[in-house]
Amino acid sequence: MRRDETGSFTELQIDLSHSFELEGGELTLFAQGRNLLNEDIRRHTSFIKDKAPQPGRSVNVGISYKF
Repeated sequence: MRRDETGSFTELQIDLSHSFELEGGELTLFAQGRNLLNEDIRRHTSFIKDKAPQPGRSVNVGISYKF
């Protein structure tokens, strides 16, 4: 592999959300998953790919209310 090449990876992401109309506003429940396979991801376009790969696995869950 040349010095400027990066290895291959599979990046699995998911975004789920569902909204409910409530009296006076809208409630949204959401979940996000990033790098769910916990791969070592190094973007070939990054100048710091050799020192700082992309973040590992993360999951976020939340509630949003708009009024």
